[in-house]
Amino acid sequence: MAASLDPPPPAPPPGLAARRLRHALVALGALALAWALAHALADRDSVRERLRERATALLQRRLPAARLGDEVAVDWLFRATVGPLTVPAGAPGAPPVLRVDRVKVRAAWWPLLSGRIEPASIRLYGVRVVPGPGGAELERLVTSLRAPHPASAAAGAASPRGQDPVLHVRGLTVALSLGARQVELGPCDLRLERRRGDGEELIAAELGLPRGGRGEATLRRSSRARTGAAAEASGPGAPSGAGAASWALSASLHATAADLPDVLRRRAVVATAGDLAISLEAAGAPAGATATLRGLLGGLTLAGEALGPEPVGPLDVAGEADLELSWRDRRLRIRRAALRPAGPLEVQVAGALTATGDLPFDLLLTMPPVSYRALLLALPPALAPGADAPRPPGAFGGTLALSGALRRPEGWEVKGEVDLAGLREAARAAPPSPLRAPFTAHPEGEDGPAVLIGPANPDFVPLASLPEHVVRAVTTSEDAGFFGHRGFDFDELRNALAAGARAGKLLRGGSTISQQLAKNLYLSRDRTLARKVREALVTVALEGTVPKARLLEIYLNLVEWGPGRHGLGAAARHYLAKEARDLTPREACFLAALIPSPLRGHAAVAAGVPPERWAARIDDLLQKLHATGVLSDEALLAALAEPLVFAPWVPRRALAPGAAPPPEGEEPDGDGPGADGTGGALAEPAEPAEQPSGG
Repeated sequence: MAASLDPPPPAPPPGLAARRLRHALVALGALALAWALAHALADRDSVRERLRERATALLQRRLPAARLGDEVAVDWLFRATVGPLTVPAGAPGAPPVLRVDRVKVRAAWWPLLSGRIEPASIRLYGVRVVPGPGGAELERLVTSLRAPHPASAAAGAASPRGQDPVLHVRGLTVALSLGARQVELGPCDLRLERRRGDGEELIAAELGLPRGGRGEATLRRSSRARTGAAAEASGPGAPSGAGAASWALSASLHATAADLPDVLRRRAVVATAGDLAISLEAAGAPAGATATLRGLLGGLTLAGEALGPEPVGPLDVAGEADLELSWRDRRLRIRRAALRPAGPLEVQVAGALTATGDLPFDLLLTMPPVSYRALLLALPPALAPGADAPRPPGAFGGTLALSGALRRPEGWEVKGEVDLAGLREAARAAPPSPLRAPFTAHPEGEDGPAVLIGPANPDFVPLASLPEHVVRAVTTSEDAGFFGHRGFDFDELRNALAAGARAGKLLRGGSTISQQLAKNLYLSRDRTLARKVREALVTVALEGTVPKARLLEIYLNLVEWGPGRHGLGAAARHYLAKEARDLTPREACFLAALIPSPLRGHAAVAAGVPPERWAARIDDLLQKLHATGVLSDEALLAALAEPLVFAPWVPRRALAPGAAPPPEGEEPDGDGPGADGTGGALAEPAEPAEQPSGG
């Protein structure tokens, strides 16, 4: 190849690079000097005072009651800081509805070069919001901010960019009042951005949770005004966005168990692990809105003393819902929703809530038939019954309907049905349940007494040998709807909700005989939520595979009537020195009244407490037997007048003069009716007396 004939570029003159460097340093020095001079001019007392006056004037236009502190500063990036900002509540003596430690404003550069001052961003630090009872104070604040202000409108129209200042909130805390308690949510960070143009408006929000969770939301809406029928259709209950012709909202949230507010991390049951993902797509018009909500909670693990000694999890919970909102009726309707809390289990939801008065609602939960065995395989070990519990083939389902006023749970209607057709059909083709034949039970655990349920036990009482008044005394006391329900009494659930509402706390409702039998046969006596789940599953298996009469026969021969005394036959001889088949109506009602608190009841008898102390409970049971046709008029009168004669070992005396009377209304020993303290408790001594020998 021929060598290039182009001459090499000429070398720069000596000293040119050094001169260029000197010129650059001089320019930078001049710029720095000008920057320092500008900052010195901007940070003068007079400028800071004008800034404070300007900020106060702008604030007074929107919030006349707001107060601005004396802090004013301008940093080297020409960001002005003022504070603290306080907006007092309307109610006398109430804490401020809004408090901001510092407000920092950064001016937009290009308008500033042309002589206009326009904020590009506003940062709020240390923000605390106290909405007040029912959110009234916050609603008042938002209404004031939303009101039209001519000066603000003019300023907005003059902005050629069509973009409001970006709002950053750092350290946002919301203090909610829940009855006598105050709950704080936060601190979290929030970013809001609003853009306008061509008749459209875009609002974007980003949420940062204190432990790393993130949320995003985008709202697009039209700025065309409503007229005529459209304005009327929106109604007075429509939100601010309803003034637009249409809007669309897209939102998502990603969080973990660590992002839970502190108030939820201190509950009796807490989530110790789990990843939550929620998405919301909504669209609205003047008449209403529709939305689709989807959620996935993966790897959920729950723990807490109320739940049980072992953590429950991991669970993968998924769900989705289609919602419909009417502005005119202020009514939210669940068109379709499904929740899948574990494996093949699915709960379908439909209902509605009206945002008026006491918040009337109706809710229907439907569980399509699910394989019993497949469900147990999908549950965490802490929720699945033990290996000795029945695992029948077949499927079961059910429905639960609730309606009433959300703010008045004492008036709720509760209706439910358990579908056991699949289990019962499979049971007819499968080998008979072991419970149909004689077996040995351990109602107090493996270390407790063994109770033989069968004719080989001299205390065993066949159900067919008992008079009707004996059987009905027990079912009336413990489970009046036993022969009509399928393991769960939804009327008792409604009563428990009403009693809890009157007491101001959640109370335990009465368990059915089937539920008590499930506990006594296969479960521990701990009172935890995990045990109640296992109890419900075992109850379904018992009701689906064993006839009602056999379940009742097992119960009567297994239930505890005193320390170490199980079964009606042993109880009749111990307390009354007679066979169970010979019990009179009054004696049967006395033994039935002992069931909710067998240990304390036995102690009361052993201490010689006179029968009159629990006569009201016995007489009430007799009246109920009469009302249901079990006792005739003559039989009722005879039973009410009959004296209660105990076995010879029972002391024939009342409490000694001056002795402390036995306490009443104590928490019963079992889970049957009266376990909420509302009935069935006998008068008993404070300390159980030692049981005399014999009997």
